[in-house]
Amino acid sequence: MTIFPDVPFRDYLALPGAHFTSLAHMAKSPLHYRRACDRERDDTPALRLGRLTHALILTPELPPDVALFDGKVRRGQYWNAFRDEHEAAGRLVVRDGELDAAKRMRDAVYSNRVARDLLGDGRGEVTVTWEEPIEPPARWDGTMVHGVRCRARLDWLGSRGVVELKTTRHTTLHSWAREVAARSYHVQHAHYRAGVVANGVEPGENWWVVIESSEPHDVVTYRLRQSDLEAGERVRQGWLQRVVECEASGRWPGVGGDEAIEFQLPEYAMTEGLEDVDMSGVTEAME
Repeated sequence: MTIFPDVPFRDYLALPGAHFTSLAHMAKSPLHYRRACDRERDDTPALRLGRLTHALILTPELPPDVALFDGKVRRGQYWNAFRDEHEAAGRLVVRDGELDAAKRMRDAVYSNRVARDLLGDGRGEVTVTWEEPIEPPARWDGTMVHGVRCRARLDWLGSRGVVELKTTRHTTLHSWAREVAARSYHVQHAHYRAGVVANGVEPGENWWVVIESSEPHDVVTYRLRQSDLEAGERVRQGWLQRVVECEASGRWPGVGGDEAIEFQLPEYAMTEGLEDVDMSGVTEAME
């Protein structure tokens, strides 16, 4: 069990252990989780912009080494050569406009009183590793497995708790709640909280600093309730238990496993094509 404050991102990726980005694929199936573990995640402009924004906000004392790409499209021979050269040197390849956008989002965060206070005390980009106990244990290669090695990279760990930065188009309460449920972000916070507790650190509270990805880059701070974390922890424990069971059996079933699934249309499609029913007489009689 360890907490490291200054692990480069590439070194973090090389660490063993179940982490949220791959573990979240268990929401679809163990097969998709295994695939995510076996291959490196595809890098995208959105991910690079996210890393740049995180670096500017969370580790301002270590400004990212950036290479600005001036080509028209991010594909083809010129792009591949430019990207490979600069990424090999540890540089983050972005466009000039993306660097400007990241700086505007940084300024928006530090102009928000609540977000500024949350990030005023602590460390950014904190790596955590731990052994997660599993109940009941599973048998794997003739031995009983009682735990799973886990890792996490916390955006911020401070006196107020664990803080995660998220850039999104959905900043209002209802739209953000839908995105959290769809992307299992509450499970992510439960995973991070478990790692902090396993290392003997008081976890404090759990927060999201949500940044609107387009202008005006509104910033909204959300605090998770205990019930939100408990819901996330139930899902997380179920995923980890399933991982251990699949490791023990050597089988990683897909969505349907070995069974056929009975199909069911959504309700709105069941009434498509039916004639409208005149309910006016019924309504008048009820009155």
